[in-house]
Amino acid sequence: MAQVYGYDEQDNDLRLFPSEADWERQLTVSGIKRYLTGHLRNQLVRELPVAIEAFKKASAETRVGTGFWGLVRMVLAPVSFLGALYRGNDSTDNAIEFLEEYVGRRQSRPAYLDLSALLFVMFRHGLIHTSMPKVVERDDGRIIGWGVTFNPADHLTKKSDTNSITLFLSPEQLYHDLVQAIDSYVRDFDGPVQAQLVAAFKRGYLTMGTINRVSGLPLSTSARLRVTRSLNTL
Repeated sequence: MAQVYGYDEQDNDLRLFPSEADWERQLTVSGIKRYLTGHLRNQLVRELPVAIEAFKKASAETRVGTGFWGLVRMVLAPVSFLGALYRGNDSTDNAIEFLEEYVGRRQSRPAYLDLSALLFVMFRHGLIHTSMPKVVERDDGRIIGWGVTFNPADHLTKKSDTNSITLFLSPEQLYHDLVQAIDSYVRDFDGPVQAQLVAAFKRGYLTMGTINRVSGLPLSTSARLRVTRSLNTL
């Protein structure tokens, strides 16, 4: 049986559970809501405003734009996890669906219905995997580029010329939208789809919380041997 490093509802903290079943048995709807609000949401609320103001101040003082990559990574990484919790497994589709549903539809923000897929692939995948947002070519040959801004009013706006379109992202506005999205998601646990959301949450959480054996990691044989050697040095 796989062990789980998971949320303990009684202690409101994380600890090691002997099995997935032991973790699931102790987790109620109330505990899920408290985890989403008191841990996942509060992590954003504690960290993002401080980081935003610090980077704004540094940029104003040095006249060198700073913090853009860091802020985008900080606010988009949790979207991947929220997508997994919402739909039960970790995938790009589920992260996009979370943004479309809880920002686009629930907050009546049609730009998210149109642009969440591009936003996530361009900024999240680009910055996590290559340390730069992706530039994408449309089927008609037009180039879609990116811009990051400290001005929330410019969020998901575009600038066009003959051959290209630039999509702008404001990490600050995305942060505010994501906090509201989490609040809306939490409220749904008291609604008619409660059982479905609880089951998906538990499956999705285990993608992070289950203790992994090296043999089960998606690695090449060479990388798996290197990880094994690293573990044995500890």
